[in-house]
Amino acid sequence: MEHDLVRDVLITIGNKSYSIETGLEENVLNRILLHIEEAMSGVDAASDQEKALLIACLDLSYRLDVALQGTSDQINTPA
Repeated sequence: MEHDLVRDVLITIGNKSYSIETGLEENVLNRILLHIEEAMSGVDAASDQEKALLIACLDLSYRLDVALQGTSDQINTPA
């Protein structure tokens, strides 16, 4: 991440938009937003945005844990 490329972007998650500063490259930011969109797809964000974000956060944390466990298992498996 290059700090001299920091820019303001407007992202929408659920039913709210957020203005953030990021130094992420456009393609990286888009991939991250796709992960968030996927995590939010099964959540009713219309009723309670905070609860929807919490559930999406838990979903993303679970996916990260599974991915990290898979990586750890590959490293610890004898060749």
